[in-house]
Amino acid sequence: MDKIKDSNSHIIIMDVYARTAPRIICQAYKKGMTMEQGYQWFLPDSYMWDWYVEVKDLPCTDTEMTKGL
Repeated sequence: MDKIKDSNSHIIIMDVYARTAPRIICQAYKKGMTMEQGYQWFLPDSYMWDWYVEVKDLPCTDTEMTKGL
């Protein structure tokens, strides 16, 4: 995540499994890499609408996950 932030990339296209994506988005939120800070995350359209809900031990709330996107 630091490598992406240090590269000044603000458009990120993710091609990862649905079980991995919530941890990445949560980490992005914690590092201030959200739309409010000018970052745009693109996720596969095959994810279900509640794709992050079933991840256990995710250190972000539902609200933080929504803001992370």
